[in-house]
Amino acid sequence: MTEVDRPRTKFFSRERIEYWSLIAEIVAAAAVVVSLVFVGVQLRSANVIAVRDEANATMLQWSNIRRSIYSDETVAEIFNRGLADPASLDETERARFDNLMTEYS
Repeated sequence: MTEVDRPRTKFFSRERIEYWSLIAEIVAAAAVVVSLVFVGVQLRSANVIAVRDEANATMLQWSNIRRSIYSDETVAEIFNRGLADPASLDETERARFDNLMTEYS
């Protein structure tokens, strides 16, 4: 059969459209899977960053509390006396000690 004798297939034949439709569905399904994997990786990365930020904020808060104790002699004295004998603190010192301990908890 020569090329002239062979019947030409239609460009928009039903079989050809079904074939390309199937290929398009496979490509779309693969794209969905890839996008879901990407979203999962991004969520994990965002979660790791959030945990690090929270740890950094906690360390900063503890640093500020420690700084208030060692930079102010009065606060350090109230802190030490409050830990050793809370009954020895007067009303104002007790309030300062309680606030400081609230920051610790």
